[in-house]
Amino acid sequence: MKSETEKKKYREKVKISSFLFVTVIVGATFLFWENLNLKNYVAKNKEAIQIGEKYKEEKERESKGFLIHDIDEISNEKKNLMLNLIPSGSPLTKEIFVILPFKEGQDSKEEEQKGHSGVDLKGEIGEDVVSTAAGIVTFSGTMEEYGNVIVVDHLFGLKTFYGHLNKLNVEVGKIIDRGEKIGEVGISGKTTVSHLHYEVKFRDKSLEPQNFIDWNKENFKFLFEEENNVNWNDFLKILNF
Repeated sequence: MKSETEKKKYREKVKISSFLFVTVIVGATFLFWENLNLKNYVAKNKEAIQIGEKYKEEKERESKGFLIHDIDEISNEKKNLMLNLIPSGSPLTKEIFVILPFKEGQDSKEEEQKGHSGVDLKGEIGEDVVSTAAGIVTFSGTMEEYGNVIVVDHLFGLKTFYGHLNKLNVEVGKIIDRGEKIGEVGISGKTTVSHLHYEVKFRDKSLEPQNFIDWNKENFKFLFEEENNVNWNDFLKILNF
């Protein structure tokens, strides 16, 4: 016969086995109903779930920034608008020839010492200089190195800089259109050759001007593929693209 101790141990094992069995049955039943409820929820709320997925995709898209293929969806009317608001094309009315290209520096001091914050374009004294985008003149005067200078602020934190001018045709505060004459090529400042020093900046960071000069309606994707220092997605939001 079994001793009382053995009987007690046996009863404990039975209790544990029974508890585990019940737990498994309850868990399986719960999972079955949860899975069934999930399927019913998905079936009834398919559209809402799809909207949620689209929202998630849009947030991921925003975090990655502007997607180049979205350019294809922009209408010609809005492309023309962007070409007017963002610096595009040449600041000179004649064919351009680059004397000294842009060279990015490591920081503002080093850029001044080792880099070249803009592009130098060959031009004859008196040749028209035009604004490459609509904006407002924020500087029209003299700087030691660049002589007669005009700075135009555009939308979205962009600005353009025109140096070594012979003549200043606009004053501070003037609102100008793309293609409007703002000055003339000269030889003012620290230079021995007549030319235009042209810069494009975004939030005071110097950008490669050639990317903006080469940008046009026929080559519309070019700027967005080449210029990565600007979050173009912000432009789309503001312009409601």
